[in-house]
Amino acid sequence: MQRSTRNNYSSVPSSEASSQNGVRSRSMLEDENERMTEKLSGHISALKSVAIDIGSEIRSQNRMLNEMDSDFESAGGFLGGAMSRLKKIQRAGYGSIVWKLLAFIFLFCLLVYVLFKFRK
Repeated sequence: MQRSTRNNYSSVPSSEASSQNGVRSRSMLEDENERMTEKLSGHISALKSVAIDIGSEIRSQNRMLNEMDSDFESAGGFLGGAMSRLKKIQRAGYGSIVWKLLAFIFLFCLLVYVLFKFRK
């Protein structure tokens, strides 16, 4: 069964036309799905790259924090040893000598500061 148009041109039968439209629309949908799949694949690759970079940065910072932790522990041990030696000196009756030494160091630093500040 064929339909005729106003200009008396014959067209494709309606069942065949709907079949062709269905094939075209299916093809368009498949093309669109393919484009969207490629776009999604690009986004996933970018996210994967960012996740890998974040993981590398975290490992690097964890190493740095562990190194800092060991450095602080050793500095704490050093300061603890120095404080215990100062306490021993103070208990031995040399407390006044320590205070005089600290006052001398402070005054010397103050003198150097004043000389450099007004040297201009």
